[in-house]
Amino acid sequence: MGIAAHRPIDPESVIPASWRDEVYARTRQLGPGRMTDGLTPAWKGWDAGYDPADRLDQAVLAARRAVFPLRGLLA
Repeated sequence: MGIAAHRPIDPESVIPASWRDEVYARTRQLGPGRMTDGLTPAWKGWDAGYDPADRLDQAVLAARRAVFPLRGLLA
């Protein structure tokens, strides 16, 4: 969102504990401690492909399939 808003967030920014607590309460999994959680590169375009085993990629794909056709976009 920061990139889309032209206000990028420092990849080393710490995720607030309250947000990590919410993630754990909803998923019973620990959320990342920092924005990139150590990933390099921190971001890649969806057109570069996705990892079907990655939970975040699964969620993004499900959202794209649910919403994009309603807006006349390619999923």
